[in-house]
Amino acid sequence: MRPSTEKWRRRSRRFLIAFFAVHLVLFEVSALAGLAFTGPPGRRTAGALLTALVFGSALAALAAAPRPSTRLLRPLVIAVALLLTIRFHLPRVFNGTYKQVVFGSSTRPPTETQERLVGFLRELAAAQEQYRMRQRSYAPSVDSLLPWVTPLPGSELSLTRHDKKGWAARVSFNGSTCSVWVRDSTLRGNIREFEGSPTCDADFPRTPNQLVHTVLAPSRPEAGFRVKDLGGRWAQHRADERRTGMARSGAGGAYRWTTRIGGEILGPVAVAGNQVFVGAHGNGEFAALSLDSGTLGFRLRAPNWIHHEPAVAPELVILGFGNNETAPGLGPRGVAAFGGSAPSGAAAYDRRTGIERWRHYTSGTVMTTPVVHDSVVAVIAGNELIAWRLSDGSEVWRALLPGVSPMGNPLLLDTLLIIGVEPATLCALDVRTGEHLFCRVLSTSARTAGHSSAAAADGFVLKILTEGVSLSRAVRTGWWMKALLRLVGVASLEDLLEQEIVASESASGRERWRVHLGIGNLQQPGHTAGTPTVADGVAYVPSPINGRIIAVRTDSGRVLWSTDVNTARGSVLVTRGAVLAATRDTNFVVLDAATGRVRCRQRLLGLSDRAGPTVAGETGILALRNGMVLARPLSDWLNCRA
Repeated sequence: MRPSTEKWRRRSRRFLIAFFAVHLVLFEVSALAGLAFTGPPGRRTAGALLTALVFGSALAALAAAPRPSTRLLRPLVIAVALLLTIRFHLPRVFNGTYKQVVFGSSTRPPTETQERLVGFLRELAAAQEQYRMRQRSYAPSVDSLLPWVTPLPGSELSLTRHDKKGWAARVSFNGSTCSVWVRDSTLRGNIREFEGSPTCDADFPRTPNQLVHTVLAPSRPEAGFRVKDLGGRWAQHRADERRTGMARSGAGGAYRWTTRIGGEILGPVAVAGNQVFVGAHGNGEFAALSLDSGTLGFRLRAPNWIHHEPAVAPELVILGFGNNETAPGLGPRGVAAFGGSAPSGAAAYDRRTGIERWRHYTSGTVMTTPVVHDSVVAVIAGNELIAWRLSDGSEVWRALLPGVSPMGNPLLLDTLLIIGVEPATLCALDVRTGEHLFCRVLSTSARTAGHSSAAAADGFVLKILTEGVSLSRAVRTGWWMKALLRLVGVASLEDLLEQEIVASESASGRERWRVHLGIGNLQQPGHTAGTPTVADGVAYVPSPINGRIIAVRTDSGRVLWSTDVNTARGSVLVTRGAVLAATRDTNFVVLDAATGRVRCRQRLLGLSDRAGPTVAGETGILALRNGMVLARPLSDWLNCRA
């Protein structure tokens, strides 16, 4: 061996000895202080002993003279010590301790000016569609749009339009510039710009679950609707209080068609008469299709994202719009409200023409389906409930909630309006007056009451909550390896969650029973959902956390069966002795409602996210995230031939 090589090895060994000695001290102090291994003192001591063993072995291997018998052992213990060191530093790098110093910030927070510009462009998009529906062309200037858009004094706006094919706008104000393009991809400024979604000169922050993919629909004429196409109602999320997803009126034929709308669809469709209504996430595209043919009746743009289906009254269709781009802020009277970026609110459109009848902006975001009762429509806006008169949009009442309800659709049960409020509260109000009847805390450890939608079942309200998993429960339910890794501090249980279903008396909110639905770690950003569908005394619950569909007796809480199908976030459809559900791997599965046995499975043309199947007569309808709306005879869905 050359002297230079031996000298290099001695220096490397000394460096590693010093490196591991320093980290041994760092780990021992951090472990005992609860910084490296959180939890009770016993768990911290176990972590300290583990690191002492690992680094002690590495130091001993480096200090001892090399022997043939330890030729493989020495690099192994050094590698383990290095991995433990990486584990110690990596969370700090990516959770922020070193992020600003080493990597810098990946995005800059939006300024107040940028948020104003983004809100203005979204409002402009909605206004342009209203102008086009009247004039058969997009407006050449903002002056033509004043009935629907609020001017931004002092701003510079440039509009480019291609007749009725598409348009683009660029607006500058107070040193910031934002732009948007709509429908016509030749007007796209750069690759970062998604259709219908404003982009600013500084990176406007978006997390992965909020990315809006560009979905362009074929350009085609709008056929409009006849008076006889109107009929029926869709009074709340999933049609009724049992969340069945079944239209109560409309054409009874078995139809087959596929239509693509110009936006990414996350929510389900609403069906009333011979009309199918569907809204898009991200760009606010809203389309009305004919049930019997899939023909486009009209299309428009809401002033912001559409998360769930609209409510449908005899003459109007009412939708909520808003997003979750920004962090929760403060609403009226200083109460926390899930704000999102502007604008948020609700709008009512004529069912025949799509012409806007009234629109209201709210301080809290509206990401749920409105509720229609007689002549009143009510929406949840963050931590507020607001009711307007259907005919003219005049305010009827306004009520404050004890917390936020961002994505939990309100439940209309006779004259009761039942809402889940974060983290785990159930409230009931009178839909006619807004009077509070009760608010009950369902749990002190669970959450997501404001993100899941309740269902009604024979005098009960069924609510889905989500909670973390304790170490003892992880061991009891078979997650023992995860528990062991948590015990020594190598892993955490934060990615393990469990949903539970709670049955409360609808008149008082008093709890009758609750059942755990199984542990899982299939979390995904955004709305967790888990909305029950009730049929014949059984609640069928899709749990996207563990990928299962669970059947629970509504009178007792007894679990009848639980089947792993890798379910998506959308509600299931229960009909003719079968349970129909979309999965998170672009499949569609049919289960036996009595046993949970998988009858058949088929591949879809794309992912159905939180939409859930809908039925009108003999036709089943499912919306896909890629903008497709599939209508197929119900018999084809039941036999996986869609």
